[in-house]
Amino acid sequence: MSDLDNSVTLTAQHGRDAGMTFKVAEVPPVEMTTFILRLLGAVRLDGVDELRALMDPTEGVDQIDVVLRLLAGCDAMAVRQLLLDMLNYVQVAPDPKHPGVFRKLNDDIRELKTLGEIVGAFVRTNVMSGL
Repeated sequence: MSDLDNSVTLTAQHGRDAGMTFKVAEVPPVEMTTFILRLLGAVRLDGVDELRALMDPTEGVDQIDVVLRLLAGCDAMAVRQLLLDMLNYVQVAPDPKHPGVFRKLNDDIRELKTLGEIVGAFVRTNVMSGL
């Protein structure tokens, strides 16, 4: 990894994913801009300020409440496609004995909590830095 690599690595802690390591890559700015515009349309928000408020909730607010509020009334197929596109920027090291041996992510994620952590890492690495 170079000094310019802003990827994030996390190790799953839950159920069938425990011990797997995931690397979330930084998305190129032009692609991320398009992604954010698609996200705004998919979750039917009025603009970036509303998205920023949902992504950075006040202290003490439960994260699941924020996610459910964000997804309420969304275009489910558009959100699904955004998730699939996002997962193209995730690699996995499925063997805990070799946490640095990454490959392209397939259908490796088995736990919803793990997916949530990966989405959170993606948002912190790419979306929040662009807003």
